Amino acid sequence: MKKGWLLSCLFTTSIILTFPAIADANQYEKAVVESPIIDIRLDSNSNSTVISKISKGQEILIVGEENGWTKIKLGTGIEGFIESSDSQIKKIEDGFITNKGVNLRRNATTESEAIHILNTGDKVEIIEKSGQWTKVRLNSLIGYVHSDYISSDLNKSATVSRGASRDIDSLIEVAKSKLGTPYNYGSSGPNSFDCSGFVSYSYKTSLGIDLPRTSTSQSKQGTQVSKDELQTGDIVYFDTGGGLDRVNHVGIYLSDGKFIHASSGRNMKVMISSLDEKHYRNSYMGATRIIE
Repeated sequence: MKKGWLLSCLFTTSIILTFPAIADANQYEKAVVESPIIDIRLDSNSNSTVISKISKGQEILIVGEENGWTKIKLGTGIEGFIESSDSQIKKIEDGFITNKGVNLRRNATTESEAIHILNTGDKVEIIEKSGQWTKVRLNSLIGYVHSDYISSDLNKSATVSRGASRDIDSLIEVAKSKLGTPYNYGSSGPNSFDCSGFVSYSYKTSLGIDLPRTSTSQSKQGTQVSKDELQTGDIVYFDTGGGLDRVNHVGIYLSDGKFIHASSGRNMKVMISSLDEKHYRNSYMGATRIIE
């Protein structure tokens, strides 16, 4: 009993010493398990002790490859070997967005809801490529982007000119061209608008960016910015009911505290207002930036 106990302790200690705490994951390639169950072995041979198992869908880090075996590391810090096989694991490839205002959609169709907006140079993890659509992960979000707007080459992404200044000029030109157009609830142009329809029309017509149709959904797109960081083209949003708990109005920020919007108030038209006006000062909730 004593001898067996001693051997057990020595074996356990050897495993602990073999598997140091996990280092920075960025230095390793990432992969996802494709097989139902894979044994992780202590050494790179089929007779070695099985120290753990991984299952389909689990993400791992690839440390290296040698003699038909792949050395891997788990998030727990465990390190070991699995047999090298393209059918067992699939490497996760980084992708880079090559255009501005690219929709990350819930499903692989242009009719699907946009759950986030990506811009040139944004990095995502490529999960699967399938024809015109690529399934990707961005932090905790998983969705689809059109394959024309993603590349595995960072340099290609970086060389695509954002032309942000020209883009914003185009956006504001389209928006201002609709000054005086009547307000009509549920309309999205070109001859009448409600507030979110006006914002959606302006972005789509000038930049080809598809925004969600409602003011609440539009307020959740892009990158949230504080009031003192506002830039031309940002979407500003409000709760004109006064409760500051429900977005029900949006507009496009111009400059110097002014924004353009389809007003449902007394004027009932597309107009320019000031954030300093009491009504909008009291109902202002925030802003989001679509064009980085």
